[in-house]
Amino acid sequence: MTLVFDDAARAKAGFAFPGVSGVVSATLKTSLPISDADTQAELDLTKAVLDNPAPGLVKAAGRPGKASFVIARRSDGVALDQFQLDAGGAQIAGSVELGKDGAFRAAKLTQVRLSPGDDLRIEAQRGADGLKLVAHGSNFDARPALRQLLQASPEPQRAPPPAPGAKPQASFDDFELDLKAPLVSGYGKQILQNVDLKLERRGGRLRGFSLSGKFGREPFAAVMEHNGGAPQIELSTADGGSLLSFLDMYKRMDGGVLNASIQLGSGRADGALNIRDFYLKNEPTVRQLMSQGAVRADERGITRFDPESVRVGRLQAGFTYAGGVLSLRDGVLSGPEMGLTFDGAIDFPRERVDISGAYVPAYGLNSLLSNIPVLGVVLAGGRHEGVFALNYRATGQLGAPNVSVNPLSVIAPGMMRKIMGVMDGTQRPAEPGVGR
Repeated sequence: MTLVFDDAARAKAGFAFPGVSGVVSATLKTSLPISDADTQAELDLTKAVLDNPAPGLVKAAGRPGKASFVIARRSDGVALDQFQLDAGGAQIAGSVELGKDGAFRAAKLTQVRLSPGDDLRIEAQRGADGLKLVAHGSNFDARPALRQLLQASPEPQRAPPPAPGAKPQASFDDFELDLKAPLVSGYGKQILQNVDLKLERRGGRLRGFSLSGKFGREPFAAVMEHNGGAPQIELSTADGGSLLSFLDMYKRMDGGVLNASIQLGSGRADGALNIRDFYLKNEPTVRQLMSQGAVRADERGITRFDPESVRVGRLQAGFTYAGGVLSLRDGVLSGPEMGLTFDGAIDFPRERVDISGAYVPAYGLNSLLSNIPVLGVVLAGGRHEGVFALNYRATGQLGAPNVSVNPLSVIAPGMMRKIMGVMDGTQRPAEPGVGR
């Protein structure tokens, strides 16, 4: 018997799952009488769309996809034995148990491969307080999950109520995850070792989170804390460059002691970032700015600094993340050779950036006047800026932004430099309420 299910038919039968849409064809083979025999089922997913029903499980309509299993009746429900899924590059094998009403009860997946190289085993059990997942394996590619995380809004997406006459849809808003893996792969060929992840989600919102591991010999830890208000994640590592590259947020940092506090709110996350003692490697924006405002060699021709490897003593900034956009505010980067202030936004879904600020050559000496009240604002433009500085603005593609600089701003006092920046476009106009 061959059946064809569109979205409405699956919802009416109670087989609707978030992230699955389009037409699914099912071929069922069984002996008569049906009540005494197992049923072989094959699903054709070619016309269906898979949009992260599990992180990293993605398939467009028209791409090959199939699933097969044996429906075996039990006294307390139905078992899907010899379950196999091959779609969008993902491969899943194991068994699934359903209740008499067709609701998910448990699963034992002996192979979970959402990306090439994955080697995971997952056991799932639904209880009164939600779904419990235990995942173990030798390797897990976290890039699909990271991509979904960076491009999504923190606001939970709740499934719409079922149509009249339709059975309730499957819901996975409430779950606990316990993941252990010796190797977890991220972006930039970075590997997080000896990973131990515990995550709890209730009502579509994060309620508990802890993650530990190592980048090489350097430890990494992130833990959620509840201090009577909104939940907050405290994150730390002695290798900030590897972490940012792992997350695909920045790839030109080497080393760095990184600490961040992230407060989770409704539809947004606010926080503060602090990084100490690192190098910027082959950063084109910094190289261009340093060529505009610093002398590379002294009077004897000895190189004073190398723009391809710039030592930085600290970086600090406040940030807001919402709807896939990271807004940066009150940012400052400083080292022996230069300083930099920055404000702006990075749009991860569109891979666009718009950041502006002031470049301060010879930062230590140049910024002394910025700490003097009133005089520092007039002459240096404010805290962390200098008497001699360049207005700049970086816009365009995230990987290769266009940098515009006003060379005349280096001779203008701080307050006049800010006015010139708004006029020539090297400074972003203030947006009331954004990122505050």
